[in-house]
Amino acid sequence: MLFSVDSNNVEKTSKPFDLVYYDELARQEEDIILTVDPTKKVKSDPNCKNPIPIEEVIRTKWTNSYVSWNGRT
Repeated sequence: MLFSVDSNNVEKTSKPFDLVYYDELARQEEDIILTVDPTKKVKSDPNCKNPIPIEEVIRTKWTNSYVSWNGRT
């Protein structure tokens, strides 16, 4: 599940913003905060055999955006 504290982040396409990622199956104890930066473009690697699924989902809305896991794995 992805959600944002700021409901206006869809319109803030030129500034980085945070998304909270919560995985119910992982029994996580802390929120995972992802920072999406639409100004830093990342080219997708067609040879990558293991793309990170949640990043691919985020990029369906913010194409080629940089996604920072802020030190989380």
